[in-house]
Amino acid sequence: MSDHLDAIETLHTALIDSREGYKEALDQAEPGDLTTLFSEMRGRRTQDAQAVAEMLAAGGRPVDATGSIMGSVHRTVIYVRSLVTGLDESVLGGIIDGEERILDLYDRAIAACTVSNPELTVLTAQHQALARRIAELKDWRTRVSAAA
Repeated sequence: MSDHLDAIETLHTALIDSREGYKEALDQAEPGDLTTLFSEMRGRRTQDAQAVAEMLAAGGRPVDATGSIMGSVHRTVIYVRSLVTGLDESVLGGIIDGEERILDLYDRAIAACTVSNPELTVLTAQHQALARRIAELKDWRTRVSAAA
């Protein structure tokens, strides 16, 4: 039973890192389309991380809301990039890559669950919502590239 909780714990850490990364990006970005995106993604991450934290708590796992060291590194990169070049639509590729890595963690967590795991329904719904969001981001990136 701990295999699925290990996968869920890894996913939770990534969700926390992502949430904090979007907070940093929101703090650094100029008002506009990207701030709307960063705010929406941060809100979604907050909700998803809370639901995943509840799964961990129900499984008897401690919940760490601080994220990882790599999350701190990524937030520093966002800050430095915002100072040097600003945050514009050129960050969409990196956002999509990060979202796809999280989607892979969802795949792993779902694969580790059995049909009887109550977490499966929530994880599957979050996975589907993220997959749709990634498709929207890819469409946005295509439109930006075509306009350039």
